[in-house]
Amino acid sequence: GMILCNDATSTKESKTGDPTEIALVDAGNNLNLLKEDLNNLHPRVMEVPFDSDRKLMTTVNKYDESFKVITKGAIDNILNISSHILVNGETIVFTEDLKNQVLDFSNQISSEALRVLALSYKEISTLSDEALEDNLTFVGFVGMIDPPRPKAKAAVTVCKEAGIKPIMITGDHVVTATAIAKQLGIYVAGDKAITGAELDEMSDRE
Repeated sequence: GMILCNDATSTKESKTGDPTEIALVDAGNNLNLLKEDLNNLHPRVMEVPFDSDRKLMTTVNKYDESFKVITKGAIDNILNISSHILVNGETIVFTEDLKNQVLDFSNQISSEALRVLALSYKEISTLSDEALEDNLTFVGFVGMIDPPRPKAKAAVTVCKEAGIKPIMITGDHVVTATAIAKQLGIYVAGDKAITGAELDEMSDRE
């Protein structure tokens, strides 16, 4: 799913696309799940591109006589559109308790500076105008590390010594962002890490 719902390419000769998506394709390559082979088996027939508001990307791929809707994105957003979860090959109702367990585990990983990307899917018999990103079955998530560049921490130190207050803006989950900011020396006790939604609600003075 993470490979089919993906616009990157990665071969020995070249890599194209978003680094996060390239990492997913590389993970597939290591498991001999090659993107070209999977695309030939299950060609993409529709897609809803990623955007920063939804924090989701969706593709529809052909599977024999039906289609699979595959959605990947931020864990919170994926949980919001998933009504079921796949557990040991069995699809069961995704209760709030189960969602909280998944979110707790995801937060543990995020706190270790890993970026979390989640995946859900559903099967549809025909292509229609129905809402694709709805009533999906949650499959799981992956955590990946995007380590800060070696010179970044030194640059932050120089800024602070010069009286400049560094502020980090990122598309990462707030827990992941906080962990990375701590590593860089940007976040210290008493600082705040907030989401874009929280920032939108604040006045200019705040």
